[in-house]
Amino acid sequence: MTKITIAKGDGIGPEIMDATLSIILAAGAKIEIEEIEVGENVYLSGNTSGIADSSWESIRKNKVFLKAPITTPQGGGYKSLNVTTRKFLGLYSNVRPCYSLHPFVQTKHPVMDVVIIMGCAAVWSVNLLNVRDVGAKSHYGSVEFTD
Repeated sequence: MTKITIAKGDGIGPEIMDATLSIILAAGAKIEIEEIEVGENVYLSGNTSGIADSSWESIRKNKVFLKAPITTPQGGGYKSLNVTTRKFLGLYSNVRPCYSLHPFVQTKHPVMDVVIIMGCAAVWSVNLLNVRDVGAKSHYGSVEFTD
């Protein structure tokens, strides 16, 4: 059983998190859920980062953090929780793998995976598109974009 930290967030966040968890559990994941509060209520209680110190401890301990959308109040010196989380955990790139679902889904490129790596502007500004052939395990190439 793996213990994970979740944050349902604000607005549509709780609905999205409930749907996500129902899918994960229906898929048979053996998880124990520890919920923390983040977002608008935490901001408005006087915490300018939108997350309490005890919540950071939960994330550190469990090593898995699933977060739904949150609201960052405008004005008043509030910090984005997404940026704060990336800095706190030392996460400086967004890796988004996209896998072919062939033969279950018809596609023009049935044996091609794509990995998009986006750098965090606070550290470096690079976007990388990596394409490879799944079947042949070959690498087609990468394209780097910089601002």
